Amino acid sequence: MLVSVSGISASNPDTRTRIVFRFDDYILEPDIISDSIIYIFNKHKIPLCVGIIPYNKEGILYNNLNPGQLAALKGWIRKNEVNIALHGYNHDDNKLNEGSLLKKPGLSEFVSLSFNDQLGKIRRGKNAIDSLLNTNITIFIPPFNSYDDNTLKVLDSLKFKIISASIDGSSGSGKISYIPYTISDLNELPGIIRSNKNDNSAIIVVLHLYSFAGEYAGGMSTPVRISHLDTLLSWINDQRGLIATDFSTLGSSEVFDNERFDLNSTNKNMLIKTLNQLKIYRYGVFGTTEYLRKQKSVFGVLNILFHIVLFVSVYYAAILAGKMVRSYKMLRIFLVTLFIIGIMGVLYKALNSHSLTGYLVLLTVVSISFCLGMIRGNNLSSN
Repeated sequence: MLVSVSGISASNPDTRTRIVFRFDDYILEPDIISDSIIYIFNKHKIPLCVGIIPYNKEGILYNNLNPGQLAALKGWIRKNEVNIALHGYNHDDNKLNEGSLLKKPGLSEFVSLSFNDQLGKIRRGKNAIDSLLNTNITIFIPPFNSYDDNTLKVLDSLKFKIISASIDGSSGSGKISYIPYTISDLNELPGIIRSNKNDNSAIIVVLHLYSFAGEYAGGMSTPVRISHLDTLLSWINDQRGLIATDFSTLGSSEVFDNERFDLNSTNKNMLIKTLNQLKIYRYGVFGTTEYLRKQKSVFGVLNILFHIVLFVSVYYAAILAGKMVRSYKMLRIFLVTLFIIGIMGVLYKALNSHSLTGYLVLLTVVSISFCLGMIRGNNLSSN
């Protein structure tokens, strides 16, 4: 059963894990999959945050729900069974984020737009949905999970309280809560819940139409059936140590400031990033500030050890390779060329991520150890 988590304080800690569901790319048009998703969440009394795209590519407001559907949506909003978030203006790539030969920019509706341009779009979208649904939107989900400092300034000026993007992004504002999504694969959700119950962390699940099998499966490697969502939500309601809640309640019961956001970012530390990608380190959850502070020194030491092991491994591998190709000039040239191509490939990825510093440290360690190892290998072969 759904339990409210308001009123939590340091003197009255609640160690149960919170889970919030976020449904992106919703438009006010009849759609059997979208309607089924909202109905199933309503059936199980689990709140659902619906990220609405207000306008189409031509700047025309989506408003094709019939009176019954519109009334039902307003009723769910009034009873806090559905929370509304603004999901941009028209979810279109503005193509203003310039790239270079190595740096390919990601899709974004707002990055690189001026403050006034972003203000006009976000304010118009908010006013339209607020007026249509009799609500006051305070949650913002940037399209493509991409935003910049101007976006944060606009949200602050329009009195938004929460931004939910991904774990990457700017955290310049101290007045807004950062609650990024942590997982998008429903198949992995039960395992994450079992691993993190009673852990005082937050699990933010993002859904799209393509999360589900059928014509909307899109690029998902493991889409699920709508019937599986029904079963999953029933199972979630039976879990002790877990609370299904909404963004607003979560944001008012815990501190989700820029410090917590930065501490949760795996991009500041190469070891944590690697463990997170391998789904070993707190995968799928947004940890508490207290937990991350306790782990900071531990992972700092482990990060140093990680790079030492990496250096030694590459060094001795390069020695062996240097000895093997010592007498074959073309093979030696091929091996060095292959190594340079690999370095350039990793650098390309680094320039397109928020982990540039971590990647540069990694590449420096690998490059130095490879060069020293090759030199040592050649010298050993010539003796």
